[in-house]
Amino acid sequence: MIGSSTDAMRRGRLNEFGADLAIDSSDPGWVDQVLKATDGEGVDLIVDQVSGKVANQNLAATKVKGRIVNVGRLGGTHADFNFDLHAARRINYIGVTFRTRTIEEIREIFDEVQQRHLGARWRSRKLQLPIDKVYQLRRHRQGVRAHGSQQAPRQDRGDVVALSPRQDLSVMTWAAVYSTSADRIKNVRRKRLTDLASHRA
Repeated sequence: MIGSSTDAMRRGRLNEFGADLAIDSSDPGWVDQVLKATDGEGVDLIVDQVSGKVANQNLAATKVKGRIVNVGRLGGTHADFNFDLHAARRINYIGVTFRTRTIEEIREIFDEVQQRHLGARWRSRKLQLPIDKVYQLRRHRQGVRAHGSQQAPRQDRGDVVALSPRQDLSVMTWAAVYSTSADRIKNVRRKRLTDLASHRA
């Protein structure tokens, strides 16, 4: 497993969460590092939170018949795309988002993940997320203010979680998890957290 971060401190912690190699995606040589670590083949799967200018690098770092799942667009929503490389490597490029899913669809996904895939690992603590702060759902605005300021120093060490009274961290079935990177929280995420709070109320 290979993890990435442009922050040296965070890269230094990735091995705690199962990474065999930590790369800096802002380093032009990161693709070569990945190919070296995979005997020149590339990885089976990339979960892409960045997109933008790393799109073609992702293609180069993915093995023939591999997969790229486009989860986030933190590096930009538009960029050059090497269609020839995509075709040559026969890569399955998958786009996902929760923005176009109904609340019922999201519930179904979380229930499926908990019951059939990751629930037992969460409960046994074999699978954990780096969590910086935990708030009760009724105090979600405090969490957004504390972690969403564009001027705040980047001292966060994980995600911010909003829990309903029925939840605990061992299950996190309906925990609202949001990135706490000060320069990444956007108004749409604040709106989604507010919408979730209204729905639960």
